[in-house]
Amino acid sequence: APDDMSADDVKRADAWIEQHFAFLIRDEDKPADLKWLFEGFATSIVRHGTDMVIADPWNELEHDIPAGKSLTQYVGDGLRDWKRFLRKWDVHGIIAAHPSKVITKSGEALSEPRLDQISDSQHWWNKADVGVVLHPMAREDGYQYIQCRIGKSKFHDEIGKPGVVPLSYNAMTGRYHEITV
Repeated sequence: APDDMSADDVKRADAWIEQHFAFLIRDEDKPADLKWLFEGFATSIVRHGTDMVIADPWNELEHDIPAGKSLTQYVGDGLRDWKRFLRKWDVHGIIAAHPSKVITKSGEALSEPRLDQISDSQHWWNKADVGVVLHPMAREDGYQYIQCRIGKSKFHDEIGKPGVVPLSYNAMTGRYHEITV
């Protein structure tokens, strides 16, 4: 945590971030929609050799859903465009999205969120190559206990199979640690 770091440590950390990351900063006069995101990503890829892009969070983008198109159709089209962009530029992409609800249509509470609950669309499950859900379980002694569920993994041989990994998150250090039983 920066409070525990010396001025030299902070300077080195800032230099490392500057070398390894590029951030898109929204211009308040322009919409921050998928078109804006793709243009910014493409610029970063060309200028900086970016090989991974992250949209975090999806719900902070402006989503102007055309008349006659449902939210589900819009999300499906957006995810298709996202995957097309990644293939065109040969980069890895991550979308951080949050579930819109943790209750089933019948009104039952779920014990944990699922991929199909994000932004009211089954497409988050259908179109994802990999889907990860982080679900807070409890807080204790300055730690947040998290269940990390790999809900979907399209390429088992290359990247592994779905499963659960228990984690603890230390808010003081900003780090996750696997809990071994």
